[in-house]
Amino acid sequence: MLTLEPVLAALALLAATAVQAAPDRVCGRWLTEDKQGTVHVYFEADGKLAGRIVAGSGPNERDDKNPDPAQRGRPLLGLKLMQGFSRDGDGWRGGEIYDPDEGKTYQATARLSDKDANRLLLRGYVGVPMFGRTEEWTREPAPAGDPCRDPGAG
Repeated sequence: MLTLEPVLAALALLAATAVQAAPDRVCGRWLTEDKQGTVHVYFEADGKLAGRIVAGSGPNERDDKNPDPAQRGRPLLGLKLMQGFSRDGDGWRGGEIYDPDEGKTYQATARLSDKDANRLLLRGYVGVPMFGRTEEWTREPAPAGDPCRDPGAG
């Protein structure tokens, strides 16, 4: 007689594996909505999601709109502009994102689009997410190597 217990156990194991692998899908290179830059999204050592500018900013472009005069000379290329995102259900919360075009930092959430896992939805806001703005980034082909590793790490 065939029992369903082994089949159900196998399905449960498969589902658990899929859930554990899902956070890694956000790692990699993302073209910003305005198509002006590429951000490499990765996990920091503490497991928090972060992102660094890896293309689109020339070596001479500086963070000249930063409110801190001491930071205005730093290059945009290599700048960490996303940090502190913790996994929360199907997305990431509790992070912040820096907008070098405005020199402002916003609280933020991030999640992959329900319709297309090659779209990353970032919502920046002040105070309450309801009063924010969502940007949609598009996945770029992954370069060789670990897409979840910080490209700025030595």
